[in-house]
Amino acid sequence: LSLHALHAAFATLGQDYATGLSCFLAALDLDPGFAPAAAFAPWAAAYGNLIRNRDDLARYVGLARYAARAGDNDARTLAAAATAVFYLDHDFSFGERLVERALDINPNEYVAWICGGWLRVQSGDRDEALIRFARAEALNPLAYGRDGIEAGRALAHFFAGDLDLAETHVQRALANQPDNPSALSTGVAVAAERS
Repeated sequence: LSLHALHAAFATLGQDYATGLSCFLAALDLDPGFAPAAAFAPWAAAYGNLIRNRDDLARYVGLARYAARAGDNDARTLAAAATAVFYLDHDFSFGERLVERALDINPNEYVAWICGGWLRVQSGDRDEALIRFARAEALNPLAYGRDGIEAGRALAHFFAGDLDLAETHVQRALANQPDNPSALSTGVAVAAERS
């Protein structure tokens, strides 16, 4: 179920976040202690705009925090939980600690480098964000998530005031995933700055 959920929610084309979320939750019904499903369910819910109210939000934050405790030796689970807690609960320090723990466990964990890049770009550390995105790309240049790296780079360059580089990375992200919300919003922001 969890592998099907990952494919449904995070495939390069045709993401189906609702199916992914449903499968992650079904995996948790079968094994409530399965930390990877608890870490990725909040991602699918957030990306799919499936968090409808405060109770949903509390549920997914709780799952992510649970995943951080239960998956404390699994770098990918920690990275996914870090990002979910940061985005849904706005807890940067907790997220950053999890990413650092993930990288201590496995310095070659591609997802941890991407998640760490997003944490850094959102906290205003453009240079470190770009370093982390570059490391993720070097580790796995053909993997899923390339649009996420490009969208993160776009936002980092936008925050730094480099609209040309921001636009270049927006275009690269959208070439891979035309409905990438981060790339779309950064593209709108670039256009607004130019008008």
